[in-house]
Amino acid sequence: MKEDKVLEILRHYRHDWLNDLQLIMGYAQLGKLEKVQDKINQVLERTEMERQLDRLAIPQTMLWLMTYNWKSESVDLTYELRLDKRPDKLSDEVLSSHIQEVFSILEQYQQKFQHYHGTLKMQLHKKHSVHIQLIFEEIWENEEELIEQLLHLPFIQSVHRPEHKPLQIKWLE
Repeated sequence: MKEDKVLEILRHYRHDWLNDLQLIMGYAQLGKLEKVQDKINQVLERTEMERQLDRLAIPQTMLWLMTYNWKSESVDLTYELRLDKRPDKLSDEVLSSHIQEVFSILEQYQQKFQHYHGTLKMQLHKKHSVHIQLIFEEIWENEEELIEQLLHLPFIQSVHRPEHKPLQIKWLE
């Protein structure tokens, strides 16, 4: 990775940390100790997820996940990991590529002026693979067509939105 790219990432990361610290200081100055504790807990949870992601030794995927929100104006992505070790057959290149393919399709079906909140969950599956679940509450443009497009990806196992429930995209790595 080139030095200018590394510096850009560090600038974004520093900016996020400073925002968090300013919020904590503001809540503390206003005497809102419950808000201070909530924000500190959010930072600790995010840091723990980053640590777990780092322990999986998947640098391409980690970089993509950690920088996606900086690049996207209409999607906030969080991730949850339930992996205590790296699965034997996990390929960083393939995982990163699959996540990017899914998001490339999703971007085509975003409604104008809609902000999306997604959660990418990764959970160990039978010691050898990872179960991936991507969840969005919001409604997408031409959602039936979107689901059809996603199901054409060879790695996707299922895409569905139960009535009044979030859109769920699932696959195994």
